[in-house]
Amino acid sequence: MIFRRKKKAVFEDAFTSAQTEMVSSCLDYIEGKGDSLFIYASNEGKAIHCDYFYNINGRYNKKHKLPEGYKTDIPRQKQCLMELSYTILDLVSICQRFDKPMPTEIKIRYDIKNNRLKADYQYSNVYSTTSDKYANDIFDEWFNAVSGNNDK
Repeated sequence: MIFRRKKKAVFEDAFTSAQTEMVSSCLDYIEGKGDSLFIYASNEGKAIHCDYFYNINGRYNKKHKLPEGYKTDIPRQKQCLMELSYTILDLVSICQRFDKPMPTEIKIRYDIKNNRLKADYQYSNVYSTTSDKYANDIFDEWFNAVSGNNDK
């Protein structure tokens, strides 16, 4: 007897795999060290935006403000952002292939120590219908809400 996987399971596997690639890219950036990481991905209108930050030793840090001993040079930041951007494009392709809606926003929280991933999805426009907000503003608001920090 041949067992066939349901279309839904195949979509979920592909979508989850792409999110795992995003986590992997951000883990590579910090060489697997840290407590947790946070990834913001946006695909709204004709714009793709992504960014990421970390919790390291109880402190929240944007990618360019990591503690001493972490490599935060611009080429490394660009490489990680490029990998995240390509993965967003992969997610768009996956959603099109399976005729599923693509989220306009994905917020991923990954607990490094316990290997747990949680993702929140938004399907309606978040910033493209406003004249005073951009994707980086939404990312900063999320960083500030999570960290309790007012740092940009």
